[in-house]
Amino acid sequence: MSNSKVAERYAKSIMGLAKEHATGQNIVDDMKYIAECVKNKDLVLMLNSPIVHASKKKQIFKALFDGKINPLTMKFLELMTDKGREKTLGEIANAVLDINRKDHGIIQVKVTTAEATTPDINAQISKKLGELLPGKTIEISSIINPAIIGGFILEYNQQEYNASIAYTLDKMRKTFKA
Repeated sequence: MSNSKVAERYAKSIMGLAKEHATGQNIVDDMKYIAECVKNKDLVLMLNSPIVHASKKKQIFKALFDGKINPLTMKFLELMTDKGREKTLGEIANAVLDINRKDHGIIQVKVTTAEATTPDINAQISKKLGELLPGKTIEISSIINPAIIGGFILEYNQQEYNASIAYTLDKMRKTFKA
């Protein structure tokens, strides 16, 4: 079974438990925190290491997360470790966040620009997309990529709108070569 399917199953399980125990938002907040933590290379190496025994991994989880996350989430981490699924922790956290977005009508939008965007520009983007997608909440994440020179690239719902200067120049270059 692929890791993404495993992640989806575990994510659905933890969200189902969270709804039963009325701790849904706490679990979502915990998964945001865990998703940030698993960006640490050392933590990922530990999670993927076959040398580090499951009991040691549980101790590390306890040291990292005890008092910072819901007890239900902590039990979930222990269960994952018992089942040998701790390697998929980041994917599971992201799957939980995706389920939460879907349940609450939140659309995640990536905006890539050559320089950092201002809150005003993000608000304008949210407003325009809100008009195109009524009833949806827009969640913007900004990416800075100086290689696009100027303009922006907007990505949402697996679609991309490229209005960057680099893209326009590339199109012109291809037109003149033909």
